[in-house]
Amino acid sequence: MRSGGLGCEEDKFDWPYYLCKDGMGRVVVSDSHNRKLKVFDQDLNFITSFGADHLTCSTGVAYSEMEGG
Repeated sequence: MRSGGLGCEEDKFDWPYYLCKDGMGRVVVSDSHNRKLKVFDQDLNFITSFGADHLTCSTGVAYSEMEGG
């Protein structure tokens, strides 16, 4: 399944802002208006999201090799 489109479902976006790719090929997208960071595999299939209870407007993503990704 390919991800994308407008909406609040886990594989949809509302104002995606930044993305990064980790060493395992996962893509993390800051979905600012849904107030989450969303994680996808290298084929862009949705894996998980986090931050909904703690973020107000996620407008950045950073990757640190020191933290293991």
